[in-house]
Amino acid sequence: MNVNKAKGRMFRFVTHTYHPVIGCLHGCCYCWAEALIESRLKHHGGKYKDGFFVPKLVESELIGEWKIKNAIVGVSLTGDMWGEWIPREWILAVIEKIKEADKSNRFLFQTKNPARYKEFVHEFPDNIILGTTIETNYGFDVSKAPHPQRRYEAIRYLSFPKFLSVEPIMAFQLETLIRWIDDIKPIAIEIGADNYGHHLTEPLKEDVEKLLAHLRQKGYTVYEKQGLSRLLGSV
Repeated sequence: MNVNKAKGRMFRFVTHTYHPVIGCLHGCCYCWAEALIESRLKHHGGKYKDGFFVPKLVESELIGEWKIKNAIVGVSLTGDMWGEWIPREWILAVIEKIKEADKSNRFLFQTKNPARYKEFVHEFPDNIILGTTIETNYGFDVSKAPHPQRRYEAIRYLSFPKFLSVEPIMAFQLETLIRWIDDIKPIAIEIGADNYGHHLTEPLKEDVEKLLAHLRQKGYTVYEKQGLSRLLGSV
């Protein structure tokens, strides 16, 4: 198994990554993982040789002992392990492997289909964080993933610690997005912008400023990604 130190484009609070399930069929137009795998990684052979659009369980990643402690591990960030196309058996195999790790570690699951989490609430260990992405409250035609409102409704009542990615942030209705975040009560939030010219419908500067002010006032742990400064006019 391969557990690696997190790279710069990963979530800021994640210290390590572990990719036992790879690939995704959501088709998000801005996906950095798709761009990386399709342009470079699949040409190097190995587990990415079939490209981004062939989800697979990498069984070799389920073999071996954990050698880390006190880490926050992002699980399968180069795909969506919770997509409807992923067999239940794959997910259970990964959960069982995670249960073997030292309890000082925490494991972040991240998905645009958080409704699937409900199938596994009785299988989860205590040291997990359930994450989702909500880039906007509107239904922009940028992917085949569930509408952001469905993601919000699926994750809001789950009792595990939660993480929210608002990246790439798109135009939003301020009061609605604030209410969603307050209902979800994430332990951490990352907010970033489109850094790769995908021509998304971006928010107004004043809306981003008001959102950040609310999050700070409420005491959330907020990580502002570097590209956000462009929207705030500070570069």
